[in-house]
Amino acid sequence: MKPETLVLKPEFVGKAIYEGFEQGPRVVNGKQGSYLRHQLFSEKHGIFHVITASTVSTIEAGKTVECVNPILFIDFGVNGRNVEPAKNVLAENLLVVK
Repeated sequence: MKPETLVLKPEFVGKAIYEGFEQGPRVVNGKQGSYLRHQLFSEKHGIFHVITASTVSTIEAGKTVECVNPILFIDFGVNGRNVEPAKNVLAENLLVVK
C-alpha cells in the first residue's frame, strides 16, 4: 500500500496539545533525511506521535497544534515509548493554533 493512499482528514487527527519532541527516524518512506518525532496528546486519541522533517522553529510544550497534510504512518521502527504503531502520523508540519 502506498503512503499517499493513507491520507487522513485533518479533522480526524484534530487539535492536540504539544508535549515535546525527540530525534526521529533517519529514513521515512525510503527517503533519507533529518526528521523529528513530536509527541502530542488529545482527548480523542491519547498520546500519539507526529513525524515531520526537522525544522529550526520550536513549539512550546502545552501549545495547541494541528497537523498539516497528515498521513497514517505505520512503521514499527519509529515508535517511542508506550505508543503503538497505529498512532504514528507523518505530516508536512505542525501549526500552532491561536
